[in-house]
Amino acid sequence: GLMGVSTADALRKAFYLSLAVLGTATALTLAFGSGFVIRFDGTEVNVGRLATESLNPISAGHLGASLFILSGWGLIHGYSRSNLSRAIGVSGLAGGAALLISAASRGPVAALACVLLVSMVGLRFHNVLKVTFMGILVAVVLAMLLTSVTQFDELSVINRLMATASGEDMAVSARQQSFAGAWNQFLSNPLLGDFLEERDSGFYPHNLPLEAFMATGLI
Repeated sequence: GLMGVSTADALRKAFYLSLAVLGTATALTLAFGSGFVIRFDGTEVNVGRLATESLNPISAGHLGASLFILSGWGLIHGYSRSNLSRAIGVSGLAGGAALLISAASRGPVAALACVLLVSMVGLRFHNVLKVTFMGILVAVVLAMLLTSVTQFDELSVINRLMATASGEDMAVSARQQSFAGAWNQFLSNPLLGDFLEERDSGFYPHNLPLEAFMATGLI
């Protein structure tokens, strides 16, 4: 990663390369992503969470969080001294946060929150807070604009977080049922596995070890 680079010049080059890669991937995901997913039986379901054929909502959320972190890091550490560089940094903050909001996955939100909390310990608190507030503010405006022209009719990430806090999130019970179904599929064919997705829900069970046992078995 960037922390393994030995010289300041190499670090700067690695930073800009990483920013370009993450920025391009985020822009493509926002441009071509969709809230519709295709189940194993060929039916199309609108889940209201942005994803692509290559990135599920969780991966898309982590992509947005990574761009947000890298852009903020560059702004705080002086990698954006010119007006153009600052504009690119702010755009990275906004694009990363917009993708994080559109993907509506709680895991990347929690991961970003942990990174920000740790950063506030090692860096100047007001710098981290300023960059975070700037990115979220611009991202919310962009997300509101996106909802007027896409299938995303609400900021579902906020609704999901509130539902989780209140204990009313139906996804939690559905995921528990998915866990049980995946485990039963593994037990039905423990050596070779059964299927790539949990059969009742048509989705993966959101648990990598369980998914591996379900799909491939012990062999």
